[in-house]
Amino acid sequence: MSNSTRPSLYLAGSTNAGSAALLAALALLTAAGYLVSTPTDVAGIEDVETLTAVMAADVDAFDAASAVVALPDSDDVWEVVAAHSLGVPVVSVADALAWAAQ
Repeated sequence: MSNSTRPSLYLAGSTNAGSAALLAALALLTAAGYLVSTPTDVAGIEDVETLTAVMAADVDAFDAASAVVALPDSDDVWEVVAAHSLGVPVVSVADALAWAAQ
């Protein structure tokens, strides 16, 4: 868990072409005061060492999160599946925003 006083979230969803849904959710959650990590877009990475480092950083960010925020249609991405398996809360953007307002 992060040593910051702000809750840390991992935003799970498509990174394809700077996904508009991901970018919009990121803006909303950040404005609500969350520290938000997102999956790294791995398109175009061609060497194993770089891909391994990027994936390790994503796993570290996931591990540090208080909850995973799942975008619509992201039920089968690894972050959501892993969160369910590990007992990490999985919430919607709306639920995370409501949580911040408490």
